[in-house]
Amino acid sequence: MIDTIILLIPKYLVKNRNGTEKLGWDAQSNNPKNGYAKWIRNPNKLELETGKYYPRLTGYKRFSDYFIKIEFSVPKLLYDNNLDEVEDNDFQKIVKILYARLYEMDIKINLNDLSNAKVSAIHYSKNIELHNGYTAQYIIRELEKTNKRKSFDNTTFRFSNDGDSLQIYTKSHSFVIYDKISDMQKTLKRSVDRDKTDYQRSLFSQLNNKKEILRFEVRLSETRKMKSMLEKIGYKDEYTFSKLFSTDISKKVVNMYWNNLIKDARICYLPINSPKHILELICIKYPKMKYLKKLQMGMLCLLASDEGGIPELRNILMKGTDYRSWNNIIKDYKKLSENIGNIKSREWIETIEEQLKLYNAYRIK
Repeated sequence: MIDTIILLIPKYLVKNRNGTEKLGWDAQSNNPKNGYAKWIRNPNKLELETGKYYPRLTGYKRFSDYFIKIEFSVPKLLYDNNLDEVEDNDFQKIVKILYARLYEMDIKINLNDLSNAKVSAIHYSKNIELHNGYTAQYIIRELEKTNKRKSFDNTTFRFSNDGDSLQIYTKSHSFVIYDKISDMQKTLKRSVDRDKTDYQRSLFSQLNNKKEILRFEVRLSETRKMKSMLEKIGYKDEYTFSKLFSTDISKKVVNMYWNNLIKDARICYLPINSPKHILELICIKYPKMKYLKKLQMGMLCLLASDEGGIPELRNILMKGTDYRSWNNIIKDYKKLSENIGNIKSREWIETIEEQLKLYNAYRIK
């Protein structure tokens, strides 16, 4: 439901265990310049040796504006891993644990102030358990066929990591899809989740070759983008921890990103057995279309479904054509997706969309 979140707390609400505003890590300031200073307080060696999960803290001073940033993974705080997903009724328990871990770090913030803290960034997530022999890597390879550069208006880059992840991102937001089980064994530099707990690493031996988990993460990394994307789903309330800790919001956000990715790519994933079957479908949908155009549309459908999909097709064609011609091809592609793509999708798409519709919290069994 929620993974990582960043809370902002004004410094006057932050005390140490003695009840004063003097924090032990104030001395770590690096010669404030132009009214700006930054302090960092990560879990120390003794705290890490307890095996508990702790938040990361950063203090900022901009002239008279002085606040503390608290960054942590919500499920790791509660379950010591982020395969298990939190639910709405876990909120009070999570706030109490956060209070206790901060207190152990010599940071005291009232429970009410934590609950109502402003959110500057949030990652909504969903674990999808796959069945019937489908693997996360197979689905990621299939999703690479989509027209990702046009799926998100403000997203301009795509990055694929060893076939285990698909990342569509900008600095302000991203949609990450990856093989959760495979990622658990990767080194820090190669993994998507770079904040693994010892317990989470130990789960790999239990789950490897037993579970296939496709992980969706929508990372709203900047406040302005977070607000604009939440407005798109109709959110009009405060941007606080208690308000944004919501299964309903998470469901709407993740589904919005998934639908944006897949909406113009349905023809890539039709359970079609032959080219003639494709042509027959086109003839049914476009009875007045000229024969040559029908054949062209059928070829486009086949090429979109082939390995490499739309990105590879674009690379081949753009060597000998201009953007206007390519845009005309994409218009035909979108038309096919709208009119033919509503036919029953492949089984793995139905599995994903069924779980995104139900949005039940995943639990390690």
